[in-house]
Amino acid sequence: MARTSEYTEELALRICERVSEGESIKEICESEDMPARSTVRRWIRTFAEFRTMVDEARKEHAQAEFERMLAEVDEPPERDEKGKIDMGWVQNQRVRLDARKWILGRMDTRRFGDRQEIVGAGGEPLIPDPLSHLSTEQRELEMARRIAFLLNKAAAAEPPAPPLQLTNEPTAAVVPSPAAEPTVDLYGKPITHYRMGPHEPIGTDLYGKPIYKPWN
Repeated sequence: MARTSEYTEELALRICERVSEGESIKEICESEDMPARSTVRRWIRTFAEFRTMVDEARKEHAQAEFERMLAEVDEPPERDEKGKIDMGWVQNQRVRLDARKWILGRMDTRRFGDRQEIVGAGGEPLIPDPLSHLSTEQRELEMARRIAFLLNKAAAAEPPAPPLQLTNEPTAAVVPSPAAEPTVDLYGKPITHYRMGPHEPIGTDLYGKPIYKPWN
């Protein structure tokens, strides 16, 4: 039996109804009266109305799964022969609920995802995209035009740096001025140069001054 490849509103409604009941696209397309999986994928990419219907059906399924999870959480725990809570049952419930919680977060990220998204009314972004009405090619051209405008504006605002001036004239060397002669030593005591009589100097100090031996 040949599978249909023609998109109809009736067939789209039947597919979305089964999606909302929890069936995957793969499971639905295994039925002989349904189109091939590749055909349904192509319809989702081609027809915006069908794509929206499938998204809404998945959200309905996520809401139903969430309600079933609430019912399971409210169930009384199983107990052993001694009346104690069966910890194996508790661990099994935790694993099952964590797995379903992860799946819910992928089915409806906005409501059940770990990362909450802040949006405006009706799921619209808080800051609307001013280029949303343009096609992909028009958006790229408009973005390139705006970038070129900002680059030209930045170049006009900054004056160009002056060119480096090269000259063959020699540059005078900078000679540091001599340091002032200290009047005290490292311990704060006054420095005295003795020169008493015609004696020859016995040496020089740290600053090159002659040191004479004082008279006894």
